[in-house]
Amino acid sequence: MLKNLCLAVTAATYLGFSNPAVILAQDTPSGEIERYYDVLHDAWTRADELGFSGRFELLEPAIRDTFNMPYIAQFTVGRYWKKLTDDQRVVLIDAVTRLSAATYASRFDKYSGEQFKVLSESQTDRGDLLVLTNIIDSKGDPVDINYLMRQNSEDWRIIDIYLKGSISELATRRSEFTSVMKREGFDGLISAINKKVAGLEE
Repeated sequence: MLKNLCLAVTAATYLGFSNPAVILAQDTPSGEIERYYDVLHDAWTRADELGFSGRFELLEPAIRDTFNMPYIAQFTVGRYWKKLTDDQRVVLIDAVTRLSAATYASRFDKYSGEQFKVLSESQTDRGDLLVLTNIIDSKGDPVDINYLMRQNSEDWRIIDIYLKGSISELATRRSEFTSVMKREGFDGLISAINKKVAGLEE
């Protein structure tokens, strides 16, 4: 469906037509998730062909484009963010992005006919949007994965994922990262993240 929509917009562009309704549909939060799922599904269905490194290279730019990685990196270290230099913040954002890409490249390594389905959007009290989705497993059973999205300028970006509908991935990572920061400082955290990424490659 999304692929056909993209082809329609491309054709309209080349033919000199403009369809604001179609273009707007691509810019919705659900549209962002659809595009991300297209890349994730491509990596998953070609898992053996691509290998870990190929899946990583395919997913990393999609994650940078779809997730608000500066916000996520800041949230994961909590109050320690204020103590970091600008250079350290850049290093942390890059490390967290690589960890996310490596995690998904590792998780989606065997495809058995699973499908992604975007269900609906609902607005939160803070003005963010929750996009409800399923992964339909090979037996046809749905697994809830919901995305909390926030508008950044004119774009919508993911700021958290709720696994099984309610388990915040961001809160889990914050608990882990702040604990490492408290014990080992910034260099210890970056070292720990790098080790995680290396471990996922194996």
